[in-house]
Amino acid sequence: MRKFLLLFFINALFLSSCDLFEQEVDLVKEPIDISTYISTSPLQLDAAVNYQYAAAVPYGTNEKNKFDIYLADATAPTPLVIWIHGGGFVTGDRSLSPQNFGGQDPTDIVTAFLSQGISFASISYRLLDAQNETEGVIKSLNDSKRALQYLKLYAEEFNIDPDRIGIFGASAGAGTALYLGLSDDLAISTSQTDDIVLTQSTSVKAIGALETQATYDIPKWDQLVFKPLADHGLKLDSKSLPNAVLGPEGDLPLSVGLLSAVPSIAATINSFYGISSVSDLYSNETSAYRKQVEILSLMDANDPPIYLQNSIWNLEPDESMYDLNNPESIGALFNFVFHHAYQAKALHDRAEEVGLKHVSIIPELGIEDENTKDFVTFFIGELKEAI
Repeated sequence: MRKFLLLFFINALFLSSCDLFEQEVDLVKEPIDISTYISTSPLQLDAAVNYQYAAAVPYGTNEKNKFDIYLADATAPTPLVIWIHGGGFVTGDRSLSPQNFGGQDPTDIVTAFLSQGISFASISYRLLDAQNETEGVIKSLNDSKRALQYLKLYAEEFNIDPDRIGIFGASAGAGTALYLGLSDDLAISTSQTDDIVLTQSTSVKAIGALETQATYDIPKWDQLVFKPLADHGLKLDSKSLPNAVLGPEGDLPLSVGLLSAVPSIAATINSFYGISSVSDLYSNETSAYRKQVEILSLMDANDPPIYLQNSIWNLEPDESMYDLNNPESIGALFNFVFHHAYQAKALHDRAEEVGLKHVSIIPELGIEDENTKDFVTFFIGELKEAI
């Protein structure tokens, strides 16, 4: 009996200590003085629009962890749109240019949002080192996640409604927006971190993806992109590619073979997963990593509505793209594969399958929405509707 009681008390003590260890704690929110970041806008906005502009606001400790924000003039908290730049995760920053918005003038875009009482932020994040990367794309994704969480934590200071935030981007920024917006809430409890920023919700009201990729599990592009491209006369096959690395089955998916055949692109793919060789794509560790950044499987009917726009000018590769010794051909090939209409169509098809509200603008495939032609209209509708 004594032995039983002793075991009982030891067990009770152990359980109580576990409860104590998991106990939520109060974390301190550091004060922020927004006035120290108020600056002159680099964009010449419409004089009739009232706003404040804050530049290079730090949301983390790295020099890349900064955002710029245009604050709509309002007494009540405003919706917010967050822009995430592209550049393949190896280049780019938060500065706004027509190239970032498919040729549209960023001045017009920011003005359109502000005139509707919607604030606008643009973020920078850590880029990948194409030669010596060890963390991979999760590093960049986590930075964007932190920026979103930081803006929610300081929503009152920026006069933002944390429940009416939309995120969008182009290329790498588009994939980031999809990853964050389609993931279940990525906040962690105070029992797991002493960083109050990371305890904030990552839920958003709307997602926009311009010239996007369907998933960051690149070998899946064979079925999503290259299989339908073969029906349009794609002449490449992985066995004929120079410098292609063989996979576990004696051949490599065309998507990976094509990318590994171009050294500069292969280096980018390696940095994407933090590996040293394309042949490491099939290791257990990298396979788990690829699964972690697989976007399509994140999507379900309960996710926020999405806007998709891939407007690649042709379905079939131009003959000049096959010259892998020509830098211009390599650039064209990179854009062709990474931003192809079939990338957006895979997301469109998945949204149709799960019943998620979406607007798809993929003109080369005859997929367009007659009611919502542009992402500004989409976001204004979704964020104003959420009032």
